[in-house]
Amino acid sequence: MELEQNVARFNLPGRSKSIALLLWFLDAVYRLDEVEAQDAICDRQGDGGLDAIAVDDAHQEIVVFQSKRREGLPATLGDVDLKTFVGSLSQIATPESVDALVKTTRNEELQALLADLDVAGKVKAGYKHRAIFVTNVAANEDALAYLEQAVRDGHVLELWDTTRLSPVLKQLKRDWFVPDQSKLKVDPARLFAI
Repeated sequence: MELEQNVARFNLPGRSKSIALLLWFLDAVYRLDEVEAQDAICDRQGDGGLDAIAVDDAHQEIVVFQSKRREGLPATLGDVDLKTFVGSLSQIATPESVDALVKTTRNEELQALLADLDVAGKVKAGYKHRAIFVTNVAANEDALAYLEQAVRDGHVLELWDTTRLSPVLKQLKRDWFVPDQSKLKVDPARLFAI
């Protein structure tokens, strides 16, 4: 319920509930600004299981996002969606597979994103993949077991389910500023300058 309240401001007419959840995540957790988050989204027909893509040049990573927002709550996340997501990463595993995806996808946002971010060039330069799966339900035992298997198979797969998002939601409820005036006392003997 708390997650849904946070995501509510991203629920707009014509926008899927999964996109709204992903936009909230990109803003509140991954810390993209609003324009960057919007630009990263390619969640439409023909996206090949890639809902958003970002490139982290500092860490030489191609970050791929998938989002599933369940309507019928309570529910849990099993392993099927995670397996499908990991399988979709093969489309950007090599420069050739990225080029093939650009040529064959009907999703213009995905085409533009792959080209604008030079994903084929980044893969050729040795950038690693980082897969992030976001959902509004908790993972069940099958999902948790698959996450361990994915790591053993060499996939960097992060799951952000309600269990992992819970501390983020608690932090977002806290006041970020001290409401009253405060005086700070500084001990001059403990100061240093560079």
